[in-house]
Amino acid sequence: ILYNTSELHKAIAEAVQDAWVNAFGADVRLQNQETKVFLADREAGKYQVARASWVADYSDPQNFLEVFSAEDNDSQYHSEDYNELIARIRTTPNGAERDALMHKAEQMIFDESLVMPLYFTTQPYVTNGSIQNYFWTTLGLVDFKKAYK
Repeated sequence: ILYNTSELHKAIAEAVQDAWVNAFGADVRLQNQETKVFLADREAGKYQVARASWVADYSDPQNFLEVFSAEDNDSQYHSEDYNELIARIRTTPNGAERDALMHKAEQMIFDESLVMPLYFTTQPYVTNGSIQNYFWTTLGLVDFKKAYK
């Protein structure tokens, strides 16, 4: 399992290693790299399993599906069927048909075992009730631009 230097990434890699050893008896080795080397090796496909993450640029599931559609993606996934499906999603208006296409693309990714979702990050905030006019964006971030006390 290739991961970049971070105590969090290390802890997650160790937890996955432990789970695979206990569940499957697998020989799982961890490889920690400085981020620049890690990114270069991941882009070049020099790994069997690698840590990755993605934060949405916009509030649409397509944002996550696009990561696997390019011929030059870090997952080294190349599927003409998937690329054609993504092309259809790009031109299909929002609605049930587009949702069904996105579910199909997501299923392809899971069927191919490309991703192993482990967790999502959160950004908890606490207020004593005196802060007014802040809001949560659709991406899960808090916006304080117009906030006041």
